[in-house]
Amino acid sequence: MTELVLEHWGVDPEQIVAGARHEVGDADLYLGGSLADDLGSPDSDIDLYCFVESGGSGTRRLQLTGYAPVVLELHVVDVNQELATGVSLAPFVIEADPLPPARWPILSGTAFRAFHALFYDRPLAPPTGPADRMRSGLGTDLLPIYVVLRSALAASSLDRQADRRATESTLSAVHCARLGVEAALDAALATAGAVSANPKWRLTLARRHGLLSDGTEDLVLAGIFPDRHRADDAVARCHRATARLLDRVRQDAFLARYPVVRATSGQVDHAAETERAPA
Repeated sequence: MTELVLEHWGVDPEQIVAGARHEVGDADLYLGGSLADDLGSPDSDIDLYCFVESGGSGTRRLQLTGYAPVVLELHVVDVNQELATGVSLAPFVIEADPLPPARWPILSGTAFRAFHALFYDRPLAPPTGPADRMRSGLGTDLLPIYVVLRSALAASSLDRQADRRATESTLSAVHCARLGVEAALDAALATAGAVSANPKWRLTLARRHGLLSDGTEDLVLAGIFPDRHRADDAVARCHRATARLLDRVRQDAFLARYPVVRATSGQVDHAAETERAPA
């Protein structure tokens, strides 16, 4: 798909590489955003992550000439700076005991997208070194574990909030429950090795990775697009969708070693009780 999009624009990888290196100098160049997931379209932005040894991070724009003007968003990542001040995901796997949530690393949105570009490994030219240094130094390949844990924790919290808010505001309860489904879907996707840089691609990636089979799709869709006019039923459906998705996470033996993932078992029990209740 990505190659077809570039062909539609009338540009090729060599042209992009030459233009980017003329702008930022020697760099390892990786496609990011939707193109990294092969989900691009003719309307997509071209997010190009440029991993340089030094010189400072930032964003630049570069216009190429194809069948029509094509704008590249160049996201420059200073690897030396990131290694000195950035967040490493290595503690998730090298600590003897799983870290409690209060000690989890926190990725900024900018760092998350750079990690995402490295994780999906869509280089436009043979790497020269900076990207591999960042990958090994900051544990970028552990991004799915980071997403699983943070998303599972958020899903459980939001699911509980939906029950508490039901007595205060039905719309607030529905909103919390829906957000819980979205977080649980992110956790299930990451368990399957898929991390989305943009929430709009959740369902597309879920279908691609077989997460919506066996009757799960209708349940998840009902959770993400709840009927606010039937608030109680909508919250119950969200509970069931969240439980189904988190159960997929708990089935992964490696992830189940983390207390946050094991604690979602209560979520599944709660949903089972709801499932037996009349709609």
